[in-house]
Amino acid sequence: MRIVSPFESGGVVIALELTLGAVVAGPFDVPESTLSGAIARVTAAQRSTPISIH
Repeated sequence: MRIVSPFESGGVVIALELTLGAVVAGPFDVPESTLSGAIARVTAAQRSTPISIH
């Protein structure tokens, strides 16, 4: 799944496809690799954190 995509007039956007629809944020003036790396680190950290439901 590709989350970070180039924006036609410059920068990159975050695009998520969800069951209920799609969400797009941006454009951000950062290199695509920087934003993709940040998202990968956050999602990896989230997976390693136990989830507790109250």
